[in-house]
Amino acid sequence: MACFFGRRETVCGTLDYLPPEMVMHKKHDATVDIWSLGIMLYEFLVGRPPFEAKEQNETFAKIAACIIHYPLDVAIPDGAKDLIGKLVRKDPSERLPLVNVLTHSWIKEVLAPQQIAAGDSGSVQTCELSATTETAKHCGKKC
Repeated sequence: MACFFGRRETVCGTLDYLPPEMVMHKKHDATVDIWSLGIMLYEFLVGRPPFEAKEQNETFAKIAACIIHYPLDVAIPDGAKDLIGKLVRKDPSERLPLVNVLTHSWIKEVLAPQQIAAGDSGSVQTCELSATTETAKHCGKKC
């Protein structure tokens, strides 16, 4: 497994999941994955990505504007909308850190019944990444 730290300039990925900094060809970091998590969550709940458009340039413009609209014909819990809003932020520094996703009220509400039904009384183990020391602590494993 290779570990990479710092900011990147390459653009790769599925168009609908690219964050504003990538479509605007700016440097980016690991927070692009937080953005993509929010996009996937939206797609799981709605059935399509939030910035989908017929033309690529239209999709780029919607991503750059970063305005999420929820369809009226789909019931989306307020907690899910709150989480998506904290993940899909134009400013990467404002995106909810991954470790905080696990403690978001909607995630805890959704996971609790499943954990209880499965007899799991434990908690979810989290991992930390330290780009300043260029070491990753991934559940006890070093890169």
